[in-house]
Amino acid sequence: MYQHEVPGDDGQPAAAAEQRFSAFNQEHESHKDCQRQDLKSFLALPFQRITRIKLLLQSILKQTKPDADSIANLEKAIAAIHEIVTECDKRVRKMEQIEELVYLDRLLDFGKMKSVPLVVSGRVLLHQGPHETKWLLKCIPPPL
Repeated sequence: MYQHEVPGDDGQPAAAAEQRFSAFNQEHESHKDCQRQDLKSFLALPFQRITRIKLLLQSILKQTKPDADSIANLEKAIAAIHEIVTECDKRVRKMEQIEELVYLDRLLDFGKMKSVPLVVSGRVLLHQGPHETKWLLKCIPPPL
């Protein structure tokens, strides 16, 4: 991630591997089966399907008779899918925070000072946006 020359699968520098990937990506995006969708849309599809499955199961549960044997299984399936969606959401937020830290790390210029790496395991971005310092003044009454 931090190296300029990361070898590709065949030992070529990262720039050559990136060019090959870009050419591969353009070729496949223009294919009729892709329907002019880019790679990101295909990466999002599985996550969208999981959320749709949860909605579908909830609809089936609403339409199921109260005394049906399948209600317990439907409820278990909905709970399991809910756990999966919740975990996916957590990981997406974590990756977004890491991406933001990488972006901020690129913006910082320490000059001749030793740089402090922002992207460190366990470090998260707590606040994004303008920072406002608030002062708390405590009035101490004068002695009598």
